[in-house]
Amino acid sequence: MGDRWLGISEAAEHLEVTKRTIWRWVRSGRLDSREGPGGRQVRVETPVTDADITKDTVSLLEDQGERQLQVAGTAVTLATKAADQARKDLKRARRVGLAGWTLTFGLLVVGVIGAWWGATEAGLLRLSETRADMLDVELAETDAELVKTEVAQVQTAAELVEVRGDLVVTRSRLDDSQAHVVRLVGELADARVELAVQADELGAAVTSEPTTRPAVIAAAREPTTQPVGG
Repeated sequence: MGDRWLGISEAAEHLEVTKRTIWRWVRSGRLDSREGPGGRQVRVETPVTDADITKDTVSLLEDQGERQLQVAGTAVTLATKAADQARKDLKRARRVGLAGWTLTFGLLVVGVIGAWWGATEAGLLRLSETRADMLDVELAETDAELVKTEVAQVQTAAELVEVRGDLVVTRSRLDDSQAHVVRLVGELADARVELAVQADELGAAVTSEPTTRPAVIAAAREPTTQPVGG
């Protein structure tokens, strides 16, 4: 008799019980169990035969083959990782070399740009000074134009004041002329009234006393000695 590791179904068939009973015996500890290549296995006592020995040998060889395959797979994985790391190191070395060349080129470019910027800055400074001088000249010309404009405005204001004074004088003269005309019109009206009175008196004298007609006519022909302006 000997102990063998059998699957659940094989153990149930060998012991002539159900698989549920095998599982119950496993849980209760009556049967030892392990995880085998085909699933859960239990250890049972069975008579040892050549077939059993062959099966055990084959199982052992299969286990060893699986272990060797696992070891080989692990070795392949490690080799692949080592190769990947070597590639990464090579790329890193290339990048470092490229970075060195890039740094050198960058420093050269920075030097050239610095020199160019120095010259450009001096040129910009001179350009700024030239623009400032031009602005000063333009401001001075603008100030001069403003002064001329203010002087012209003052002169125009003075001329306007003078013209306004002339207008005032002219208006005063017109007022005097208008007053003189009014006086003349009044004197003419008085003269017309006096002439009308004299005419009435002359007509009355001619009508009432015919003998005095020559004297009245002579009196009418004599010029009056009273001035028109009275």
